[in-house]
Amino acid sequence: MAWNIARSLKKGAASGRDNGSGQSVMTPAQALSFCRTVENFDVVGFWSTDPEGRLVHLSGKTLARLPDAEAALGKPLTELFATLDDAGDNGRSLRFVLSRRSRFERLAVCTGTEQDRRWWMLSGEAQFDPGQAFAGFTGICSEITDDRRIAQENSRAAMHDPLTGLLNRPQMTAKVERTLSAYKSQKRPCATLLIDLDRFKQVNDTLGHSAGDALLRLVSERLVTILGDADVCRLGGDEFQVLLPDVEDRGDLGNLAERIITMVSQPYT
Repeated sequence: MAWNIARSLKKGAASGRDNGSGQSVMTPAQALSFCRTVENFDVVGFWSTDPEGRLVHLSGKTLARLPDAEAALGKPLTELFATLDDAGDNGRSLRFVLSRRSRFERLAVCTGTEQDRRWWMLSGEAQFDPGQAFAGFTGICSEITDDRRIAQENSRAAMHDPLTGLLNRPQMTAKVERTLSAYKSQKRPCATLLIDLDRFKQVNDTLGHSAGDALLRLVSERLVTILGDADVCRLGGDEFQVLLPDVEDRGDLGNLAERIITMVSQPYT
Protein backbone atom coordinates (compact mmCIF):
# COMPACT_ATOMS: atom_id res chain seq x y z
CA MET A 1 0.00 0.00 0.00
CA ALA A 2 2.77 2.45 0.90
CA TRP A 3 4.44 1.63 -2.43
CA ASN A 4 1.22 2.47 -4.29
CA ILE A 5 0.90 5.82 -2.53
CA ALA A 6 4.55 6.65 -3.07
CA ARG A 7 4.50 5.82 -6.79
CA SER A 8 1.33 7.85 -7.28
CA LEU A 9 3.22 10.96 -6.20
CA LYS A 10 5.13 12.97 -8.76
CA LYS A 11 8.09 11.14 -10.17
CA GLY A 12 11.56 12.38 -9.63
CA ALA A 13 11.23 13.12 -5.91
CA ALA A 14 14.21 11.76 -4.05
CA SER A 15 13.30 13.03 -0.59
CA GLY A 16 10.48 14.55 1.41
CA ARG A 17 11.37 18.05 0.27
CA ASP A 18 10.04 20.49 -2.32
CA ASN A 19 9.81 18.90 -5.76
CA GLY A 20 10.27 22.15 -7.63
CA SER A 21 6.56 22.92 -7.97
CA GLY A 22 6.10 24.28 -4.48
CA GLN A 23 4.58 21.01 -3.23
CA SER A 24 6.25 18.72 -0.72
CA VAL A 25 6.43 15.00 -1.53
CA MET A 26 7.03 11.84 0.50
CA THR A 27 9.68 9.21 0.10
CA PRO A 28 8.52 5.57 0.17
CA ALA A 29 9.72 5.33 3.78
CA GLN A 30 7.68 8.38 4.75
CA ALA A 31 4.66 7.00 2.89
CA LEU A 32 4.99 3.70 4.77
CA SER A 33 5.12 5.52 8.10
CA PHE A 34 2.11 7.59 7.09
CA CYS A 35 0.07 4.52 6.13
CA ARG A 36 0.89 2.73 9.36
CA THR A 37 -0.14 5.77 11.37
CA VAL A 38 -3.44 6.17 9.54
CA GLU A 39 -4.26 2.47 9.84
CA ASN A 40 -4.16 2.82 13.61
CA PHE A 41 -7.08 5.25 13.50
CA ASP A 42 -10.71 4.13 13.52
CA VAL A 43 -11.90 6.78 11.10
CA VAL A 44 -10.28 5.56 7.88
CA GLY A 45 -8.71 2.42 6.41
CA PHE A 46 -6.81 1.41 3.29
CA TRP A 47 -7.86 -1.26 0.81
CA SER A 48 -6.46 -2.72 -2.39
CA THR A 49 -7.38 -5.38 -4.94
CA ASP A 50 -5.56 -7.47 -7.49
CA PRO A 51 -6.32 -7.11 -11.23
CA GLU A 52 -9.21 -9.59 -10.89
CA GLY A 53 -10.88 -7.44 -8.26
CA ARG A 54 -10.08 -9.67 -5.28
CA LEU A 55 -9.30 -7.99 -1.99
CA VAL A 56 -5.61 -8.30 -1.11
CA HIS A 57 -5.38 -5.73 1.67
CA LEU A 58 -7.78 -4.09 4.12
CA SER A 59 -6.78 -2.21 7.24
CA GLY A 60 -7.08 -4.37 10.32
CA LYS A 61 -9.68 -2.35 12.21
CA THR A 62 -11.88 -2.16 9.13
CA LEU A 63 -11.40 -5.85 8.35
CA ALA A 64 -12.46 -6.81 11.87
CA ARG A 65 -15.86 -5.17 11.34
CA LEU A 66 -16.80 -7.26 8.31
CA PRO A 67 -19.30 -10.09 8.85
CA ASP A 68 -16.78 -12.82 7.90
CA ALA A 69 -13.46 -11.11 8.48
CA GLU A 70 -11.35 -14.28 8.37
CA ALA A 71 -12.53 -15.16 4.85
CA ALA A 72 -12.60 -11.63 3.44
CA LEU A 73 -9.12 -11.49 1.93
CA GLY A 74 -9.12 -13.10 -1.48
CA LYS A 75 -12.81 -12.50 -2.11
CA PRO A 76 -14.04 -10.16 -4.87
CA LEU A 77 -14.61 -6.68 -3.52
CA THR A 78 -18.09 -6.72 -5.05
CA GLU A 79 -19.02 -9.73 -2.88
CA LEU A 80 -17.90 -8.02 0.31
CA PHE A 81 -19.52 -4.63 -0.26
CA ALA A 82 -23.01 -4.17 -1.69
CA THR A 83 -24.51 -1.08 -3.30
CA LEU A 84 -28.20 -0.70 -2.44
CA ASP A 85 -30.74 1.22 -4.50
CA ASP A 86 -31.12 3.86 -1.79
CA ALA A 87 -27.42 4.63 -1.50
CA GLY A 88 -27.89 7.97 -3.19
CA ASP A 89 -25.04 7.64 -5.68
CA ASN A 90 -26.86 8.51 -8.91
CA GLY A 91 -27.25 4.90 -9.92
CA ARG A 92 -23.55 4.04 -9.57
CA SER A 93 -22.74 0.56 -8.35
CA LEU A 94 -19.43 -0.74 -7.08
CA ARG A 95 -19.25 -3.16 -9.99
CA PHE A 96 -19.77 -0.29 -12.43
CA VAL A 97 -17.11 2.04 -11.00
CA LEU A 98 -14.57 -0.79 -10.83
CA SER A 99 -15.24 -1.71 -14.46
CA ARG A 100 -14.25 1.79 -15.55
CA ARG A 101 -10.71 1.37 -14.19
CA SER A 102 -10.43 5.00 -13.18
CA ARG A 103 -10.88 7.05 -10.03
CA PHE A 104 -14.09 7.05 -8.01
CA GLU A 105 -14.88 8.88 -4.79
CA ARG A 106 -17.34 8.66 -1.90
CA LEU A 107 -19.32 5.62 -3.03
CA ALA A 108 -21.72 4.46 -0.30
CA VAL A 109 -21.68 0.68 0.16
CA CYS A 110 -22.77 -1.67 2.92
CA THR A 111 -21.95 -5.00 4.53
CA GLY A 112 -24.03 -7.44 6.54
CA THR A 113 -27.75 -8.10 6.64
CA GLU A 114 -30.51 -5.67 7.50
CA GLN A 115 -30.20 -6.57 11.20
CA ASP A 116 -26.44 -5.94 11.48
CA ARG A 117 -25.82 -3.73 8.45
CA ARG A 118 -22.83 -1.38 8.39
CA TRP A 119 -22.33 1.42 5.89
CA TRP A 120 -19.03 2.48 4.35
CA MET A 121 -17.72 5.24 2.11
CA LEU A 122 -15.28 3.95 -0.51
CA SER A 123 -12.89 5.93 -2.68
CA GLY A 124 -10.35 4.34 -4.99
CA GLU A 125 -8.15 4.68 -8.03
CA ALA A 126 -6.98 2.21 -10.65
CA GLN A 127 -3.29 1.28 -10.54
CA PHE A 128 -1.08 0.40 -13.52
CA ASP A 129 2.38 -1.16 -13.64
CA PRO A 130 5.30 0.45 -15.51
CA GLY A 131 4.13 -1.28 -18.68
CA GLN A 132 0.65 0.27 -18.23
CA ALA A 133 -0.95 -3.08 -17.49
CA PHE A 134 -3.85 -2.83 -15.05
CA ALA A 135 -2.69 -3.83 -11.56
CA GLY A 136 -5.90 -3.46 -9.54
CA PHE A 137 -7.31 -0.75 -7.30
CA THR A 138 -6.11 0.98 -4.16
CA GLY A 139 -8.18 3.30 -2.04
CA ILE A 140 -9.48 4.36 1.33
CA CYS A 141 -12.67 3.58 3.21
CA SER A 142 -14.43 4.93 6.28
CA GLU A 143 -17.42 3.70 8.22
CA ILE A 144 -20.48 5.96 8.03
CA THR A 145 -23.02 3.74 9.80
CA ASP A 146 -23.85 6.22 12.56
CA ASP A 147 -24.10 9.15 10.15
CA ARG A 148 -26.40 7.20 7.86
CA ARG A 149 -28.67 6.08 10.70
CA ILE A 150 -29.00 9.67 11.87
CA ALA A 151 -29.81 10.77 8.32
CA GLN A 152 -32.43 8.02 7.99
CA GLU A 153 -34.00 8.98 11.31
CA ASN A 154 -34.12 12.63 10.29
CA SER A 155 -35.65 11.69 6.95
CA ARG A 156 -38.28 9.55 8.63
CA ALA A 157 -39.06 12.32 11.12
CA ALA A 158 -39.61 14.72 8.23
CA MET A 159 -42.00 12.31 6.50
CA HIS A 160 -43.96 10.83 9.40
CA ASP A 161 -46.21 12.01 12.19
CA PRO A 162 -44.14 11.80 15.39
CA LEU A 163 -47.08 10.61 17.52
CA THR A 164 -48.46 7.78 15.40
CA GLY A 165 -45.67 7.02 12.93
CA LEU A 166 -48.07 7.42 10.00
CA LEU A 167 -47.33 9.62 7.02
CA ASN A 168 -47.77 13.30 7.79
CA ARG A 169 -49.90 15.79 5.85
CA PRO A 170 -47.18 17.13 3.47
CA GLN A 171 -46.08 13.64 2.50
CA MET A 172 -49.64 12.43 1.91
CA THR A 173 -50.40 15.53 -0.15
CA ALA A 174 -47.36 14.86 -2.31
CA LYS A 175 -48.27 11.19 -2.61
CA VAL A 176 -51.84 11.98 -3.67
CA GLU A 177 -50.58 14.45 -6.29
CA ARG A 178 -48.08 11.93 -7.69
CA THR A 179 -50.68 9.17 -7.77
CA LEU A 180 -53.33 11.28 -9.49
CA SER A 181 -50.81 12.52 -12.05
CA ALA A 182 -49.65 9.01 -12.89
CA TYR A 183 -53.13 7.49 -12.87
CA LYS A 184 -54.61 10.17 -15.10
CA SER A 185 -52.51 9.14 -18.10
CA GLN A 186 -53.06 5.46 -17.33
CA LYS A 187 -56.80 5.96 -16.77
CA ARG A 188 -56.67 4.07 -13.48
CA PRO A 189 -59.12 4.73 -10.64
CA CYS A 190 -58.15 6.04 -7.23
CA ALA A 191 -60.14 6.86 -4.09
CA THR A 192 -59.47 8.62 -0.81
CA LEU A 193 -61.22 8.47 2.56
CA LEU A 194 -61.23 11.15 5.24
CA ILE A 195 -61.76 10.03 8.84
CA ASP A 196 -62.23 11.95 12.06
CA LEU A 197 -63.10 10.73 15.55
CA ASP A 198 -66.39 11.67 17.19
CA ARG A 199 -66.14 13.13 20.72
CA PHE A 200 -62.34 13.04 20.71
CA LYS A 201 -62.27 16.49 22.35
CA GLN A 202 -64.15 15.04 25.33
CA VAL A 203 -61.36 12.51 25.85
CA ASN A 204 -58.77 15.28 25.99
CA ASP A 205 -60.93 17.45 28.25
CA THR A 206 -61.84 14.74 30.75
CA LEU A 207 -58.86 12.37 30.74
CA GLY A 208 -56.05 14.66 29.62
CA HIS A 209 -53.88 14.96 26.54
CA SER A 210 -51.76 11.93 27.43
CA ALA A 211 -54.88 9.76 27.21
CA GLY A 212 -55.82 11.48 23.95
CA ASP A 213 -52.36 10.74 22.51
CA ALA A 214 -52.63 7.10 23.58
CA LEU A 215 -56.03 6.87 21.91
CA LEU A 216 -54.68 8.29 18.65
CA ARG A 217 -51.90 5.72 18.64
CA LEU A 218 -54.40 2.90 19.19
CA VAL A 219 -56.65 4.19 16.42
CA SER A 220 -53.63 4.36 14.10
CA GLU A 221 -52.75 0.75 14.89
CA ARG A 222 -56.26 -0.36 13.99
CA LEU A 223 -56.19 1.57 10.72
CA VAL A 224 -52.86 -0.01 9.82
CA THR A 225 -54.28 -3.45 10.62
CA ILE A 226 -56.97 -2.92 8.01
CA LEU A 227 -55.16 -0.84 5.43
CA GLY A 228 -51.40 -1.14 5.94
CA ASP A 229 -49.28 1.87 6.88
CA ALA A 230 -48.15 2.90 3.37
CA ASP A 231 -51.38 4.72 2.46
CA VAL A 232 -52.61 6.02 5.81
CA CYS A 233 -51.91 9.56 7.00
CA ARG A 234 -52.62 11.55 10.12
CA LEU A 235 -53.60 14.97 8.88
CA GLY A 236 -53.52 16.44 12.38
CA GLY A 237 -55.60 16.35 15.55
CA ASP A 238 -58.06 13.46 15.21
CA GLU A 239 -58.18 13.56 11.41
CA PHE A 240 -56.85 10.80 9.17
CA GLN A 241 -56.68 10.27 5.41
CA VAL A 242 -56.54 7.02 3.46
CA LEU A 243 -55.38 6.68 -0.14
CA LEU A 244 -56.82 3.70 -2.05
CA PRO A 245 -55.27 3.13 -5.49
CA ASP A 246 -57.18 1.09 -8.07
CA VAL A 247 -60.48 1.11 -6.17
CA GLU A 248 -63.35 1.64 -8.59
CA ASP A 249 -66.40 -0.13 -7.18
CA ARG A 250 -68.30 2.16 -4.81
CA GLY A 251 -69.82 -0.87 -3.14
CA ASP A 252 -66.40 -2.20 -2.22
CA LEU A 253 -65.42 1.26 -1.01
CA GLY A 254 -68.55 1.44 1.16
CA ASN A 255 -67.88 -1.98 2.63
CA LEU A 256 -64.32 -0.96 3.50
CA ALA A 257 -65.58 2.22 5.14
CA GLU A 258 -67.99 0.17 7.25
CA ARG A 259 -65.19 -2.13 8.34
CA ILE A 260 -63.08 0.87 9.34
CA ILE A 261 -65.93 2.39 11.35
CA THR A 262 -66.66 -0.93 13.07
CA MET A 263 -63.06 -1.57 14.06
CA VAL A 264 -62.31 2.00 15.15
CA SER A 265 -65.51 2.10 17.20
CA GLN A 266 -64.62 -0.90 19.36
CA PRO A 267 -63.81 -0.10 23.04
CA TYR A 268 -60.29 0.98 23.97
CA THR A 269 -58.41 0.02 27.11
